[in-house]
Amino acid sequence: MLNEIINIDLHIHSIQSEYKEEEGYLNNSTIDNIDVLLKKLNENNINLFAITDHNRFDINLYNKVKTLIGKEPYKNILNVLPGIEFDVQIDEGKEACHIICIFDDSKLNKLSNINTVLNKKLLTKPTEYYTKDEFEDILKKINLSTLLIAHQHKHFDNASGGKRSLSNSVDNIYEFIETGYINALEYQRPSVQGMIINSLKKVNKNVASIIGSDCHQWEYYPQKDDKNGFKGYVSKIKALPTFKGLVFSFTSMDTRFNRLKNTNVNYINKIKIKDKEYPLSNGINAIIGDNGSGKTMLMDILTDSKLKNEYKVIKKLNEIEVIESGNPSKEYIKQNQIIDDVRTGKLFSSSHENKYKDITTKQTFKTRINNYAIKLIKAINKNIEIEELKDNLENIIFEPASELYEFVIPSIKNDLSIVENEFEERVEYLQSIYETLLDEYNDNKKFYNKNKGLTNIITQLKKLIVEYTKKSDKINQEILIKNSIIGRCEVFNSNMSSNETDKEKEFVEYKKNKQKFIKAFTTLIKLQNKDVVFPEFPKPIKGFSKKINNGYSFNKVTGYNEVYEKDNFYIELFTKGYDEEKAKKINSKEDLVLALNGISKYEDINNWYKKVDNFIHECSLEETYIEKVSTKQSMGKTPGEIAIVFYDFKLKHNDEEKNVILIDQPEDDISNKIISDELTKYINENRDKKQIIIVTHNPVLVVNLDVDNVILLNKDYKNNLDVKNGCLEFACESYTMINEVANNMDGGIEIVEKRFRLYENKNKS
Repeated sequence: MLNEIINIDLHIHSIQSEYKEEEGYLNNSTIDNIDVLLKKLNENNINLFAITDHNRFDINLYNKVKTLIGKEPYKNILNVLPGIEFDVQIDEGKEACHIICIFDDSKLNKLSNINTVLNKKLLTKPTEYYTKDEFEDILKKINLSTLLIAHQHKHFDNASGGKRSLSNSVDNIYEFIETGYINALEYQRPSVQGMIINSLKKVNKNVASIIGSDCHQWEYYPQKDDKNGFKGYVSKIKALPTFKGLVFSFTSMDTRFNRLKNTNVNYINKIKIKDKEYPLSNGINAIIGDNGSGKTMLMDILTDSKLKNEYKVIKKLNEIEVIESGNPSKEYIKQNQIIDDVRTGKLFSSSHENKYKDITTKQTFKTRINNYAIKLIKAINKNIEIEELKDNLENIIFEPASELYEFVIPSIKNDLSIVENEFEERVEYLQSIYETLLDEYNDNKKFYNKNKGLTNIITQLKKLIVEYTKKSDKINQEILIKNSIIGRCEVFNSNMSSNETDKEKEFVEYKKNKQKFIKAFTTLIKLQNKDVVFPEFPKPIKGFSKKINNGYSFNKVTGYNEVYEKDNFYIELFTKGYDEEKAKKINSKEDLVLALNGISKYEDINNWYKKVDNFIHECSLEETYIEKVSTKQSMGKTPGEIAIVFYDFKLKHNDEEKNVILIDQPEDDISNKIISDELTKYINENRDKKQIIIVTHNPVLVVNLDVDNVILLNKDYKNNLDVKNGCLEFACESYTMINEVANNMDGGIEIVEKRFRLYENKNKS
């Protein structure tokens, strides 16, 4: 389990390097004076180091150091690794460079073989070197896993200076780096590291770069000697102080080097199961195991969730206890929670975290379609009215007669025409617009007080409403008076009719028929001389909104967005075969009923208007999608694609009050490429800020994310839990964690091989 950052120095010399130096230069750097070096290393908190002499290895010095470190007075020094600094000419005709080799110390019995191999061709002159073939033959015969660290003291493209640099020893350093031959590059000054990082941008290779003291005279550590001053720089990694710790660090520079100390003091410290304690990292923890091994149960326990009855039984049986440091505030993202929220439209849309903007044209679209439907039926009814007037004229029985007959009983001619109030509907519509604009102004006064214009529109609109209201009131007054007169005339004539003679009744009936005939005839002429005006179908409008937040554009789009909906309108609301032109020819109520979807009689026309409302609703349904602002690349619409944006927000722009983030299977519905490219990046950005605990079945999230702690759960048929835990490089007598990951996760071996390219089987990494 990783919680601490360690300081490393892999470049220290002893008297074994004296053949390359001036006489007496290394007289005090001997095995008898090892306490001088160890004291200095301990004072400078160097936790892992290596003595790397020029083309030599002193096994006696190595063994003595092993017996002294890790305890008082050198408790800060956790480990020493065997190493050699070789002089190697890589390409024929080029200069020799320095390559530091750090050997795997897990097989101590093989270390004695190093000198046996070196003695077969021992370099004795300062200018001597090994060829690349000789160097590789030596490593092959030593037969230990090895990390190669080449010196590089300048920019790759710098042709001069940088003595013993890798770039001086190869024809094309860029091609050489791409081969992966070198595991890391050593620099001497921080400015050179910047040059190396800049040079590496030209190759698709993330090569680690470290600094070493190159100390020769131990009493002056961390200086090289009494003449070279203190540089004050040291490489820091988050790893176990072992060879495997270096392997993991060099193969994942982004996750291991330059880590910051996590200052979060509120986290879950450890889990106690029966009498054993399993510590958790204050960084990233991954809980793995087969289905049914208890992973989700453990997450529920860690978050104090309401437990299922079966979980309660297992918790009690295994005596599970959670031990916390401080008072951690937790956020628990359960399995499928994000996917479900995407599918139900809740993700990014809840009231407390709404990232989307309302689409403002939905009411406009609704009004326009409703108005079109109303005006369409009104125009069709005009056609129907004309046809019905023609039929009425044919059915009116009217025979001309002499009108010289003198009435004894008086009657009043009742032929007043009632005018239509066209202002009334317009006033209602303008009033709704006025109220909408007024609400907009009142809700955003600060904005509109700075940006004038809307208040003038509201004022002018109010004046227009007042003017139209006066005209509407005048027409309504006229209609009221005429209706009053007509009503009184009808009452008068009704009262007089009881005193009429038969002849008068006959003549009154004649006059009524005549008046009816004239009215029908004149109305028909007026209607025929005036074209029936059919409405124009509304033009397409935008049904789209965009809201930018932290590099993402949160977009909403409706079905009607810039779509000419006329064809769909007639397909959905009229029976098969009807379009706008055919609808204009409807001239009977029977035909209208046959044409409209969902009604069986003319009186059910309101049911059809309800269908219009449904059509508007369907067209107004919203879809959401998210784009990256920088690339305008859509993140996609699948739950997994949207979920990755959620993780970006949750992990990059997370709530500062949350100390612990727990996620159950964040990989669900997300492709391995997006997991590797995006999700691991978002989680990694938080590894030194918060405690993160994930349950996962995906080895990419364990190996590529380079988690600080793995918890492998197993549960037997009696519900007894078995736990193995540790960082990826952890190894003990009973298991090696990287092997457990490889063998217990689907695709684990392939992911491990892809990262290291040297993983052969479960017994060797």
